[in-house]
Amino acid sequence: MQSPKNRVINALTAIDTSCKGGFVASFAKRLGYAALSHDYRLAPEHPFPATAEDSLAVYRGLLERFQPEDIRIAGESASGGLTLALLFALKKDGLPIPCAAVCFNRRCVHFEYDRSSF
Repeated sequence: MQSPKNRVINALTAIDTSCKGGFVASFAKRLGYAALSHDYRLAPEHPFPATAEDSLAVYRGLLERFQPEDIRIAGESASGGLTLALLFALKKDGLPIPCAAVCFNRRCVHFEYDRSSF
């Protein structure tokens, strides 16, 4: 089994969302992975496909250091939609897809298990 430093989660995170850092860190720590959380440009100042282009550029950078089977991508809330958009962009561009992709909705996922899910 590979060490956690050889596995990474590309966590898609929106600008101005200070609470996301805790979510990303908690998620990666529980899985024993390193986490890369990146910002991306937002509409209306940067209309589609700016967000997808930013995420695609980061993913291309990850491919320079990691094998696709060692990359997972995750997005929460609107970033979950961006996770799916990234997967479609990867397929369109003929790039290798990550070994896993996860879309979360914070209102339904509680890692602390201290309250019931909706």
